[in-house]
Amino acid sequence: MLLGQTPPRVDLPFTIWTVDKINTAADYSTIQAAINAASSGDVIMVGPGTYAEQLTLKAGVRVIGTGVCTGETGSTARTYVFPTIAADGSAIVGPASGVTYLENIAARADGATGNNRRTLAVTTGTVKAKDCCFHSEGIAVAAGTLYTVLASGGNVVLRGCLVTQALPGSAILPGAIEIDNAASEVALDSCDVDGSVWAVEITGGLLTLLRSGKIGLINRTGGTITMNGDVKVTDILGINDTTTETNLTHDVYGVALTNGKNDLYKLNLRAITGDVSSPANGDLWYNNSTGKFRGRQGAVDFNLRDLRETGGPTELAVAAIADGQYLRRSGATIIGATPGGTGDVVGPASATDGAVALFDTTTGKLLKNGFVSHVRLELGVSSPSAVITTGAKGRKYCSITGTIIGWRLVADVSATVTLDLWKAAGAIPTNANSITASAKPALSAAELAASTTLTGWTTAVTAGDVFILEVEANNNAKYLALELWIKES
Repeated sequence: MLLGQTPPRVDLPFTIWTVDKINTAADYSTIQAAINAASSGDVIMVGPGTYAEQLTLKAGVRVIGTGVCTGETGSTARTYVFPTIAADGSAIVGPASGVTYLENIAARADGATGNNRRTLAVTTGTVKAKDCCFHSEGIAVAAGTLYTVLASGGNVVLRGCLVTQALPGSAILPGAIEIDNAASEVALDSCDVDGSVWAVEITGGLLTLLRSGKIGLINRTGGTITMNGDVKVTDILGINDTTTETNLTHDVYGVALTNGKNDLYKLNLRAITGDVSSPANGDLWYNNSTGKFRGRQGAVDFNLRDLRETGGPTELAVAAIADGQYLRRSGATIIGATPGGTGDVVGPASATDGAVALFDTTTGKLLKNGFVSHVRLELGVSSPSAVITTGAKGRKYCSITGTIIGWRLVADVSATVTLDLWKAAGAIPTNANSITASAKPALSAAELAASTTLTGWTTAVTAGDVFILEVEANNNAKYLALELWIKES
């Protein structure tokens, strides 16, 4: 461009709208006016201050606030939505269809006797919120319901959000998050959630717990709860499960609960008088009348300390056991026995992963197989202001020895992505050190993919190896995280 010429105009494929309560140069002074004017793909940048308005979101529109959300109270340094709700209603309502986005927004709704209030209510469509604070509070509320987030037909995805609820002097007992529709899902990724009674109440639909966050009591009377391997026992205060269904699952790095090395989880079992009516095989409950934990195996109910054998349960007594003794059965009693003798102790002729066998009384051989340990190795890349470009994007040192058995790829938005992995022993790898052959980790117009099909891969990993993640193709993502599942040897 020559000196004095007018620079060329750059037309963006979307419109950026501005909202500010003080700056008159902004496009609008209210958020809803900007939402009404926006089209799918547009971005609304909102200045700080308290916006006393109820919002109805629109599909494809991204609303981005100002400031850092660190609590439920208002601040002049951030965007705060706190409307006066006349009767039943919500501070923010999800879109009629499609997906909408919120970022750095703080919002609050207060309860009132006889009214049903929500801070964020999603009955259709999907709301994806990042780094937001949602709070609700009931002051001497004697009737009605008050939920901070309600998924009742729509879906909610919260990433890095704070969801709280306080009910001082209130007689109502809801949860901070309520899921009450079989068609709804709430996914929590690195969120802190707590309520005056329940952090989450699920009567239908799906609650998905992703990466770690602090979550209070979960009350489940229906629906399904799933967790991935990043959710630890200290992250959840407890789960009160009042159903007899087998809908509490835990996905550990893509393998079933019965395999691999799994973390333990607290489950607050329902204490009932008598036994569960019509229990299914595998059900577990606590019988208040007998003071015993009970379970169902096949068609037979038994106490947890029963020994299950073919033909029915045989309840064993346990004798006194001294330090240093091992356990063995003597008739109907578990006794302690002093180690000794000259019997051979050898391994099995063939091993089965995850299986543990016992002494064979005929040969006197100890048959034991080790448990399998799965470790996660994560490689990530992000570009906050633009789509991630192709090329080598990062290095990761591996401190374990084992075998790669699968991968999981996550993006911040729906994208089509192809990745490659380079690996070298104690050196910086190049493209010549690719280990993925033709079965490369990829997304096809999706945010999440996983696979244990590693055709052609070099799967052996040694402590001291260095990995580099190469982006071969990417049309949309600004954040990518690739997890490798490694079975330690």
